[in-house]
Amino acid sequence: YEKYDKFDDMKHDMTFYGSVTIGERGQVVVPSDAREELGLKPGDKLLAFKAPMGEGVVLAKPEAFEKHLADMNQHINSMRQRVKKEK
Repeated sequence: YEKYDKFDDMKHDMTFYGSVTIGERGQVVVPSDAREELGLKPGDKLLAFKAPMGEGVVLAKPEAFEKHLADMNQHINSMRQRVKKEK
């Protein structure tokens, strides 16, 4: 099979914004640097996922997650088309 480089082009940003503490009610405060850079404002909704590597939580804006899913779907469809052409 030909190597599919599309996934290699995907940006994997591992920015560290700081640490947070879980309060008695299970709440955390998103560091100000993260809020500013990502445009997070009071009242914004975030999706919470189990982190793919180890224990932890990943937070994402719903629209960012939808775009990620659409991009993945596009890559999958592209790979399917290539496999069909190889047959």
